[in-house]
Amino acid sequence: MLTPEEALLQLGKALRRANYQFVTVTPLTHGRILARRPTKKNMTLRDVFGWNRPFALEDLPSRVRSLARAAGVLRRHGNKHQCTVRFSTVDQGIFVHSGYPTSDQDSVFFGPDTYRFCALIGQHMGDNIDTVLDIGCGSGAGGLVTTLFSARSPSVVVLADINEQALRFAKINAQLNAPLVNTHLVKSDICNNVRSRFDLIVSNPPYLIDSQKRVYRDGGELGIDLAERIVRQGINRLSPKGKLVLYSGSPIMDGKDILLSRLNKLFKKRDDLHFRYSELDPDIFGEELEQETYQDVERIAAIGCVVRQS
Repeated sequence: MLTPEEALLQLGKALRRANYQFVTVTPLTHGRILARRPTKKNMTLRDVFGWNRPFALEDLPSRVRSLARAAGVLRRHGNKHQCTVRFSTVDQGIFVHSGYPTSDQDSVFFGPDTYRFCALIGQHMGDNIDTVLDIGCGSGAGGLVTTLFSARSPSVVVLADINEQALRFAKINAQLNAPLVNTHLVKSDICNNVRSRFDLIVSNPPYLIDSQKRVYRDGGELGIDLAERIVRQGINRLSPKGKLVLYSGSPIMDGKDILLSRLNKLFKKRDDLHFRYSELDPDIFGEELEQETYQDVERIAAIGCVVRQS
């Protein structure tokens, strides 16, 4: 008999064999799609495992239905069922993560930020990257896509997160996407439990101010405290010529990028590092500005930061 984790892994493999593809959208877009009046009776794999729509068990192929049951990812929804996880695809990869809506304290988020993050990593991959660390790995997508973007895959990938649920999903995603790579799962607050140095460190930390302090969403003071801490600790874990790639968000106040201001102060003291910072999207999560905590913020920008050890 399969364990729930083994069944979830086999479910991901079954979806891949069925040529499953799904791009996960923002929560607001997801909600708008679900609010539409249904136009079809039979649910597809994308409806069930991507959109998390309620479905009848007979809508699923028997093997997929058995695996979903064994994985414990089905719950009753009136006279139907609903899946409690989602599967998203990036390039040739498939990743399991939390179902919609991601409202639990230990939710593992996946969405447009993940795609921008992976694209940023792809721009900075090189052939000499042997060891990779993904800080705050969540689903593990950032660390694991490094094995998909390069002809020469890294030999070691460390996926670190403080969230047990994230590590559970990341372990399954590592087996789905990089079964031949030496992957380590580490429970760690940033680099506290990580001892090695790495050719590439990647991170896509939460960067919003969340009143509920949800792990996957709250970035601390002004939403940028966590990102700053990751850079400060991460640069000390780089191998010679190593790179740190950070994808995050920053509040813009009176035209000033607050995270950039903080990092500029840090890098003025480090002439051994090359620092590049760019604004990738000028306006994301605009709905957050309606909250009192953002009363002095005019916009939230998606940013990319790349630091290279000389």
